[in-house]
Amino acid sequence: MSPELEKYYNTNYTKCNCTNDFLASWQGVAYPCHTLQAIALPFQLLTFWIIINKTPANMKSMKFPLLFNHIW
Repeated sequence: MSPELEKYYNTNYTKCNCTNDFLASWQGVAYPCHTLQAIALPFQLLTFWIIINKTPANMKSMKFPLLFNHIW
């Protein structure tokens, strides 16, 4: 490492007032996303089941577009 860069790290990074808050970490993003997905997954599966099994006969031509739209 160059002396200028080492001096920069020694003088500036030691004065850094960084805190390791939960919301500023990767866990603060990942855990709420996992919780929301755990809540949403049963509804997504129910929606797939309803589209596949409960589509009325007069809407059979719309089954594939509904599934495609639900996937995306």
